[in-house]
Amino acid sequence: WTVGSNGICYKTTNAGANWIQSITGFGMGNHFAEVQFANANTGWILENDQGKVLVTTNGGLNWLSSLFATSERYI
Repeated sequence: WTVGSNGICYKTTNAGANWIQSITGFGMGNHFAEVQFANANTGWILENDQGKVLVTTNGGLNWLSSLFATSERYI
């Protein structure tokens, strides 16, 4: 997985030969700082500008904003 701007992240299942775009539903103005997965289904994204933490429990098909939010910026 890799993350970037405007609510978009990408995943690869073949060591980077191909990338699949995943739309998080958190669009323009959302700049992601970090993505981590505990297993194939459960993962988190730190959103840099609004201090959100997004979570998926179905391998990135859907993302929800967690209850945790801060005004701090992540780098």
